[in-house]
Amino acid sequence: MKLFLRKILIRTLQPFGFYITYYASADRVYESLRQYPNLIQEYELKRIFDTITIAGNHKFYNELISKFIPSWNLSIQESTFIGFGAGESSLSSFRKVKLSNKNLHEKIYFSSHQDLKRIGWFHKNVSHLVQSYGIALPSVYEIYSGDAITVVYSDYVDLKQLDTISKEENLVRFTLRLYELSLTEEFKSIINNASPSITDFKSHFEYKRNREVAKNLLGEHGISLESLEEQVSKTRYVLTHGDIQETNAFQNHVLIDWDSVGVFPVGLDAAFLLFYLFLDDKNEQLDILNWMDIHYKNVIQNSEWQSFQLSFLYFLFVFIQRRIKNNKLAILNNEIPVLLKEKL
Repeated sequence: MKLFLRKILIRTLQPFGFYITYYASADRVYESLRQYPNLIQEYELKRIFDTITIAGNHKFYNELISKFIPSWNLSIQESTFIGFGAGESSLSSFRKVKLSNKNLHEKIYFSSHQDLKRIGWFHKNVSHLVQSYGIALPSVYEIYSGDAITVVYSDYVDLKQLDTISKEENLVRFTLRLYELSLTEEFKSIINNASPSITDFKSHFEYKRNREVAKNLLGEHGISLESLEEQVSKTRYVLTHGDIQETNAFQNHVLIDWDSVGVFPVGLDAAFLLFYLFLDDKNEQLDILNWMDIHYKNVIQNSEWQSFQLSFLYFLFVFIQRRIKNNKLAILNNEIPVLLKEKL
């Protein structure tokens, strides 16, 4: 009878663009996926969890977590889906969960991805230093790991958006504070023990996505991307959030989503920030060098100013390739190689 009703429902809804996916049980999902490689499991799990999220089925959501992570034993009293993300390393959905009188933010990652190692390194070694420099961030409460997925619980924070008028100034301030703490002896001792995966700027998600396109375009201007990478790799390495934009920065100096954290060449965070400001259609006639002077000249050490400019311009050029159809960014595609040549 259930199968008959399901067929009727499918036939009724499909002409309107709605498609029904049926999952018999968490056990059946687990048994059908565990034989496949990680990549296939991740693709299917994201699709399944997206469907469950849309349906608002927290019971099945919890059953899947429990099946794929046997050690997961939380007694969740209440749960609410609070948004969607777009990262490759995690599920698209997030939840606010309540345990006794404590509210937590729940995010599920794929266990095979590098982001988990970055987050673990950050919270173990650097988060305390970040907080001492006036940047607030949710503390990690608990991590449950399985072969396919890992759930990270952190303190739930009520976030208030940055004021539009002072948004750019506040975003820049985050990059400056990360630079300043990177000059401390404590941070220097920390990065001496950091693994290559933490210091490999080529692993940054936006950099990986655009590198080959940027390489070809720089070649048209007679500039070697490999040569630029080598020069940039010789600049100071600083703590880099990797995704500073208004969706991750909030009032009261709160900066969240440290999935892309690393110790990368100075200038990467600032370039990423300006890239996203461009996407917001700000600064129509922006003088890039003047923008750097206004926001960074008084903080970056004089001996490092030229290398900061080179690094900043290079990363900005790579980042803008994803949105080059934007007329403003198309102009920069011609301007930045000229500026890079002047800095070489």
